[in-house]
Amino acid sequence: MRNFLFISVLLSLVACDDAADTLKWEGETGTAVPFTMGSLTPEVTVDMATASTTERFVVDTGSPVNLADVGIYPESAGIYDRDVSALGLRFPELPMIYEDWLPDTAPIAGILGASILINFNWEIDYPNTTITLYDEFPQLDTADAAVTFMLKGGGRYRATDGDILDVGATRHLVWLDIEGERVLALLDTGATYMVVSQSFLNLLGGMDGRPDLGTEEMFTVNGTFDAQVTELSSVAFEDAPDHSLITDVTTTIMPDTFFSELERETGKVVEALLGGSYLSLFRLRFATDEGVIYVSPPVQSKARHPRPTLSRPLRMPPALEVIP
Repeated sequence: MRNFLFISVLLSLVACDDAADTLKWEGETGTAVPFTMGSLTPEVTVDMATASTTERFVVDTGSPVNLADVGIYPESAGIYDRDVSALGLRFPELPMIYEDWLPDTAPIAGILGASILINFNWEIDYPNTTITLYDEFPQLDTADAAVTFMLKGGGRYRATDGDILDVGATRHLVWLDIEGERVLALLDTGATYMVVSQSFLNLLGGMDGRPDLGTEEMFTVNGTFDAQVTELSSVAFEDAPDHSLITDVTTTIMPDTFFSELERETGKVVEALLGGSYLSLFRLRFATDEGVIYVSPPVQSKARHPRPTLSRPLRMPPALEVIP
C-alpha cells in the first residue's frame, strides 16, 4: 500500500520591501501546551471564534504563513484576520489564509506557521510532547548545547483570490554535518522526514550501500513526486557534532528543483530539510533574538529511528508567484 508523506514547505513568496504587521496576542506566556505526533509532526488544538468546534493544526516552522482549509471552515478562499486561541494564548487578529489545500480525509484542518513563532522565545519538547511560548526562558539547562540559526527569507504570499499578505523573515536555517559534509538546511517541524536534494545525495555517494526503503508520494507546491526513501548514516548540528549526532536517519530524496524557490527567497543554497525523523529525538529551545537553539541531549543516540506509518494524502497550498 502506498503511503503519503506530509511536507509543508517551499511556499513561494513575492518579493517585497514592506515589513509584516506586528503580531497581536493576549494572555500569559509560559504555559506548556500538549501536542500529538501525527506523521512525526506536532499537532495542537486551535479554536477559531468563527467556528463552532476546535480543530487540529500542525505547528510548522517550514510554513511562513498560517493556513486553514476551506473544506472545513465556512470562509471562501482568501486572507482574513481571525480571532484564534492556540498555543496557550489568544491572537485576536491573526492573519489566516483559507485555501482548498487538504483532501476531505485529512485529520488536520490547517497550519500554524513560523510567522507566529518568530515573535517569541519558544520551546518544542518532542520527548514530552509539549510546546511553550515564552517572553524569556526560565533557567537554561546546562546539559543543552547552543546551536546558531539564521532567520532568512520573507516577501508576500499571494492567495488564489488575489489577496496579498506581507510576510517577514521566517525561514530557520541551520548548518548540519551529514556524513562528514557541511550542508545548509531549513529546520522544518512540518516535515515528516529529513529531505535532501539529489545533488547532495550524489555528493555523499548516491544510493550505494544505503537501504532502499521504497517510495513515498509527496504532495508539494511543485507538484506530486514519488520520492525515494532511504537513510543517512549520520546527522548532527555542525555547532554541536558530538552532542547531537544521530545515526540511521530516515530521509527522502527530492529533485534539486524542489529547493529552487527557497533559494530565491532566502538568497542561500539550501539543500536539506531537517524534519521529524531527526528533530523528534530532542527538546529544542529557540532564543529568537539571539539566533540560538538550545538543544537537549537526544533521547536516543546512534540508534535507528522507527519509520512512522503514514496514511495522509495531503497536498500542499498552491504555488505562489515570485517577482524578481
